[in-house]
Amino acid sequence: MSRPIAGYGKSLYRALVEHAAVALLVLDRSGDVSFANQAARWQLGFDCSGRRFSDLFESGSRDRCVAYVAELEHRSAQGGSMAFAGTAVHADGSAIRVEVHATNCLDAPDVCGIVVSMINVTAQHLR
Repeated sequence: MSRPIAGYGKSLYRALVEHAAVALLVLDRSGDVSFANQAARWQLGFDCSGRRFSDLFESGSRDRCVAYVAELEHRSAQGGSMAFAGTAVHADGSAIRVEVHATNCLDAPDVCGIVVSMINVTAQHLR
């Protein structure tokens, strides 16, 4: 029988975030990455904390990224979500096809940011 989620402490959430295979990021109001988990560092080949989120993408995807984040910031309801596909750039210069899902948690006191999950789908596009 599983325990109710409230029965787990912060260490469970920390372990889930740090050991997830999906890149998890938090963006501040200016669109900069304020948090990146280990999977983000692994997928991109560098720690993207402190960088502008749109700068993680190649030029063809950058404008779309900026537009989606700007629209999401203007959605007043906490929890407003959006998704888009784009091409990020690995530290070695290679292209990474990604699906990005972002949720506006700017008004959530414990988050104060946009929560982003970024899934590497490069292998799916090679088939």
